[in-house]
Amino acid sequence: LRIDVSIGGPALALKGRSPRAQRVVADLAPRAVRADLDLAEGGGRFRLVGRTVERIAGAGHAQESRTIPRHDDGRPRVRLAWHRLDVAFFLGYAIWNYALTPWLLTRDGFEAEALEPANLRGRRCERVRVRFPTEVPTHSPVQDFWFVEDVRLSSLDYTAHALASWARGAHEVDEYATFDGVLFPSRRRVWLRPFGGSRAVRVLPAVAGTVHDVVLTRGGE
Repeated sequence: LRIDVSIGGPALALKGRSPRAQRVVADLAPRAVRADLDLAEGGGRFRLVGRTVERIAGAGHAQESRTIPRHDDGRPRVRLAWHRLDVAFFLGYAIWNYALTPWLLTRDGFEAEALEPANLRGRRCERVRVRFPTEVPTHSPVQDFWFVEDVRLSSLDYTAHALASWARGAHEVDEYATFDGVLFPSRRRVWLRPFGGSRAVRVLPAVAGTVHDVVLTRGGE
């Protein structure tokens, strides 16, 4: 799966990086944690495999690499100030998670339970709490997914531990579009959930993403 996306926001400034949206083209493997990233405007090429991220030279060789350690529950351990490899790790696993959901949640090792339905922005939503296996890099080990009546993902709740232990996000899907015959979320915004995680007030837009194109190819791992 190849996805062309712009992503950025004030949350990146927490790690000393520019909040300006940057264009990323990512080739994603659907059945393994693997993402090849091409960051526009001289950002470089990177490869994420599991928790190891590499910067790729023109000949396809790794110029530098780093394995991002994790806590026992799967939360990533990252530095206070991000290196370019930390940025690539964050973008790589986030795009891989977002682009492959909800299919990702059917894989072995994921645990799900139904929660009570709730209203969100005037729409009734079915909610599912998902626990991720520790080997899958993601924002937080437990996340809540909100689906509207037509079974489209409307929102999800998580803590972006790669940014901060208090970075509770309300990740909302604003728009959908059809790419290569498949319906994908095309515009997303993440809001900080203050006051113990309340969704009642949108306080700070933390990250925003726009999908420009998606191409599906048979034969991925």
